[in-house]
Amino acid sequence: MLSALLLAVVLTADDSPPPPSSSELPTHFAMYVTLLEPLVVAPGAGVISGAPLGVLGRVGAVLGGRHALLVGVSFATQFDGPGGGTTLTFMPTYRFFFRPLAANTLSPYVQAELFVGYAYASTGGAGASTVPFGLGGSFGGEYLVGRSFGITAGLGARLVHSETAFAGTIGAKATGFGLYASAGLALHF
Repeated sequence: MLSALLLAVVLTADDSPPPPSSSELPTHFAMYVTLLEPLVVAPGAGVISGAPLGVLGRVGAVLGGRHALLVGVSFATQFDGPGGGTTLTFMPTYRFFFRPLAANTLSPYVQAELFVGYAYASTGGAGASTVPFGLGGSFGGEYLVGRSFGITAGLGARLVHSETAFAGTIGAKATGFGLYASAGLALHF
């Protein structure tokens, strides 16, 4: 009888590693919406740009709860200045979480991004188009409320180069260093 019990225990033993904590998120689809991301670009001493109103959406996969591969699209409107302006930006992003995403946990992250955009402003009857592009990095955190909803916040910097054309002719070129803060929402599926 004892040998049968021992045989049953040996046959049912599982050598596989234990499953991750039930609150950790495995590989999944994620969507981030940044509602607040003001950016100030300042080459030298003069401020050349600011985007007080903008929305940035990123979608992609979070692999193993730690590596996020995201594609972002940003829409920003600038109301100051004589004509204001609107910018549309494409932004591939990589985000690394120091602690795997888990329900009711703060997960700090670092992020790297590339971007290219198109901006148009009406200045005194003539239009000016600008093509900004560059790279950036940030650090922040995401707090998951449950398994599907999170709140994010971060601080970062971007190197921005832009070329402006006035009425079809190439005008100014500028390179600047930008600082920004962001706050947003996250959905995990």
